[in-house]
Amino acid sequence: MDESLDELGTRIDELTERLDRVTGFRSWGEETQHHDRLEELERRVGDHTLHEVTETLELLKSRVDDIAGGAQDSGMSLQTLQTRLLLVERRLKASGGTSSADLERWPTTVRDLVEQVQGGLEASERLLPDHLEAMLVERIGRPGELRAQRNQSLRAAVTAAKAAAAAAAALEDGTAYAAAIKQWKTAIDSAATLRKQLTEATATAQRSTDDLAIARREHNLAVAPHTKGLQARSTLAKKIRTRLGEILRDDLLMPIWFDRVLGPTAPANNTQEWLDTAVEVVLYRLMHHIEDPVLALGQRPDDTGGAQEYDRLLRRCARSRQSR
Repeated sequence: MDESLDELGTRIDELTERLDRVTGFRSWGEETQHHDRLEELERRVGDHTLHEVTETLELLKSRVDDIAGGAQDSGMSLQTLQTRLLLVERRLKASGGTSSADLERWPTTVRDLVEQVQGGLEASERLLPDHLEAMLVERIGRPGELRAQRNQSLRAAVTAAKAAAAAAAALEDGTAYAAAIKQWKTAIDSAATLRKQLTEATATAQRSTDDLAIARREHNLAVAPHTKGLQARSTLAKKIRTRLGEILRDDLLMPIWFDRVLGPTAPANNTQEWLDTAVEVVLYRLMHHIEDPVLALGQRPDDTGGAQEYDRLLRRCARSRQSR
């Protein structure tokens, strides 16, 4: 309970600071001292909008001290307040002539980079993973191991046969002879089993030799476009980061889809992590040709790999929002 209330108090402080920026002064609750300024703001964003946000924020502040009331209802109200305050900020910027940020239109060079990244991703599917190469090499070498084991069993059979013959010639009580015959049979059975395994392993080794040759040839052809794709992705990320930096510098109005997942601007804390996530979101939209004006990541893909990437990025956005 205490931890939830502490978090609630922190979020309220952050909202208060944002409301300070919207109204342009710190003592925003003292409306009688700033009557003219409030009237101008209300005219620009809609009647009573700022009054409603102010009153709700004051109510939430009082709830922080009300342990009996619990934190759950306050948290829900705070979420509503965040949405309303975000709307106030957007409407205020728009009515004040603030230009909208453009994260949809990119020059041809960026589109070329996207194609190179996609080509690199396709090429990466043809790369030969280390574990697969090791498995094929092991299969190719398996007949040699089995052949050595079979030869060892045959030598053991010969040795046991000689021992049995010697025991029979010595006219002993038969114990040594029986033991030698048992060893001989064991060695012969082992050699027979290994011979069967060797036949199967030889066929597998031949197929693995062919598979490895093809895989290595495909790997060698894929290395260049894969490397080019990685370089293109790095360049593309830098270009996206540069544009985001310019947008933040000029305090432009972020698109709705951006606001929904990352907020209207960079946070004071964990700014680098937020910016990295923003770059990933814009890159995702470019790579998947998403033009949805509301959903930052578009619809969740049906394929397993695409769905996992979608969920991972969505969780990352959620962490960035929580760290604000």
